[in-house]
Amino acid sequence: ALPAVLRWRVPIVLLGVAVFAGSFHFLGVLRRELTPSQDLSRVQVRVQTPASASIDLTDAEMRACEEVLLARPEVENVFMSIGGGLSLGLVNTGNLNVKLVPRDQRRLSSQELVAELRPLLAKGAARRAAFQDLSQQGFTARRGFPVELAIRGRDWATLATAAQQVMERMRADERLFADVDSDYRAGMPETQIVPDRARAAHAGVSVEDIAQAVNVLVGGVRAGTREDGGRRYDIRVRLLSDQRTRERDLALLRVRAADGTLVPLSSLVEVRTTESLFAITRR
Repeated sequence: ALPAVLRWRVPIVLLGVAVFAGSFHFLGVLRRELTPSQDLSRVQVRVQTPASASIDLTDAEMRACEEVLLARPEVENVFMSIGGGLSLGLVNTGNLNVKLVPRDQRRLSSQELVAELRPLLAKGAARRAAFQDLSQQGFTARRGFPVELAIRGRDWATLATAAQQVMERMRADERLFADVDSDYRAGMPETQIVPDRARAAHAGVSVEDIAQAVNVLVGGVRAGTREDGGRRYDIRVRLLSDQRTRERDLALLRVRAADGTLVPLSSLVEVRTTESLFAITRR
């Protein structure tokens, strides 16, 4: 084609100019995006239950979501995990990795399927589901969502209030935003044991003794090891789960004083129950 192009130089240059000028028209017509989403036949769903939820409640909610997903003909299989990966080992967070059938075997694209699944998974009163676009991995912020805002400051309570206000404004515009979420997770019940130093000193019990008693009985300590089948297992000693999970269980604990007598822990400490955070994100 080169000899013909060289013979018709002027028309070829004019044609190139016309194509270049015409491209400006298509810029206003075509949809454009720097990194458009792709259909990878995979979808990931992050599910969160209340901060105080047990792993059993999270498991039940995850299985309910799994049933909804497997009921769809577009879904080939689902892999479910609780407390792993980006969820920092939290028992109230789980991931659902959904593998779809090949694109030529389904009517909907992965993005269209997510739009239909979102209201179905949101029906559970004890859970919140958020979809992640796996084709955007490597292009997004730390948590892997297309749009993320980092609200920073010195006062944690003020940050939490500001974040809630931003989330409410985003949720008000359902046309632009979906799966609005925050890594601020409050509401985890926490029991704080505060020693009364005066009463402990009068009873002949040190603060270290109080801390050690709570650590051994509630947290547990390694008392030895056991070998079985070429493997070594730690032996941990602590109270049974039904003896250490409630605040009133602490009243039954005893601490040994300097004279050898057993003193009720409840007479030496103040027990407070507050709401705490799972984790504090620092930037």
